[in-house]
Amino acid sequence: MIPEKATLVLVHGASRYSRKNLLAKWVPVLKASLGSTWRVMLPDMPNPESPSADAWLRALAHAVDDIDSKVCLVGHSLGGSVALQHVARKLPKQRHVFIAAAPFWCGADSDWQHPPFKLTSRDIESLQSYALTFYHGTLDDIVPFSHLAEYQQLFPHAQTRTYKGMNHTDPFKSFLQDLAADVAACRD
Repeated sequence: MIPEKATLVLVHGASRYSRKNLLAKWVPVLKASLGSTWRVMLPDMPNPESPSADAWLRALAHAVDDIDSKVCLVGHSLGGSVALQHVARKLPKQRHVFIAAAPFWCGADSDWQHPPFKLTSRDIESLQSYALTFYHGTLDDIVPFSHLAEYQQLFPHAQTRTYKGMNHTDPFKSFLQDLAADVAACRD
C-alpha cells in the first residue's frame, strides 16, 4: 500500500524577499530531506510588505483547509506568529507546530509591539496542548535572539533548538536538516 503524502506548509515572513528566500534556500533542502512521501507548499501570503494579521490568517486557513492529508505547519519570522495564531484559533488536528525566528509580540520590548500579531491569553492557553518546537539563530539580525527566551517562558513544554552564528535570512544546513527530521518524526 502506498502511504498518503503528508503536506508541509511553510508560512513565510514579511517582505517579498522572505518568500523568495524560503523558496530558494529552504524548499530544496526540505524536499530532498523529506522525500517523496511529503508535499511541500509555500503559499503566497497577501501584501507581505504591509502585512495584515487578519488577511494572513484567512490566507493560511484557505491554503490549509483545502488539504486532505496530514498537515504540518512551519512558520518563519512573521509567518511563525501567524502559524501560532492559526493553530490556537482553528484548533486543527495536527498537534505539532514548528516556529523559526518568530517575533515575540507579548513582551515589554517597545520595538516589538503590534497587537494584531500578539497572542491572546486564550491563544496561549490553547497552545499549551500543542507540541511546539522553536528554532532561532544566535546572530539573528532582525528578530532578537532574546525572543526565544520569551517563548520558552510562555511555553515551558516547548522544544527549542538554537544555532550559534545563524542569522535571520541565511539558514544553516544543519537547521534545515533538523527541521526536516523533526517534521518527519511528527508524521506518525
